[in-house]
Amino acid sequence: MLPQTQTLIYYLGSIILLIALIVALICIIVLRDRRELKTKELATGLSQLEEAARGLEKIRGELTPALAALKKNENALVQVEGQLKQIAAAVANQEHRPQPAGALKEKQDEHRERDRGPRQSGRGKGWGGNRNDGRQREYVAPAGESGEAVAINDGEKYAKVSELAAHGMSAQEIAKKLNVGQDEVTLVLGLKGKKP
Repeated sequence: MLPQTQTLIYYLGSIILLIALIVALICIIVLRDRRELKTKELATGLSQLEEAARGLEKIRGELTPALAALKKNENALVQVEGQLKQIAAAVANQEHRPQPAGALKEKQDEHRERDRGPRQSGRGKGWGGNRNDGRQREYVAPAGESGEAVAINDGEKYAKVSELAAHGMSAQEIAKKLNVGQDEVTLVLGLKGKKP
């Protein structure tokens, strides 16, 4: 009876050992599969990151020339702005610079010829004409007591009209003295709140 018990124990031990080996093998297979799955996930993540990096590099490559062009345009705009300031300063200097007597005489003759020409609607003598050209025009007053013609611009002319009216001159006298239309003198005095 003893040999049968020993044989039985031997078989049972072998079966238990076999079961333990099978469980261990299953655990190893599961662990290996999990590791492979994680490795695949990491590889997929890395490939996505590499693809994103390539996309960013491509975008950077496209943006670099655009940024260079923007810098060029900015430099050009700064240069144009500087030139515009220089032109504005030159125009301001030109307006304030006294003109030679010959140029004043030519301007006076030019204004007289223009006033003699056919009148257009909205256009009269002096400063009340069509202002579509956008420039401030200078006008030449007739020679005063000193015999010299004086060039004055619109603002000065308005001030002259007010000044002469303050001295008691009529609209007709002011118009004659400043070589402008009486209607314009009346208009300026009306805007200033003075009676012509």
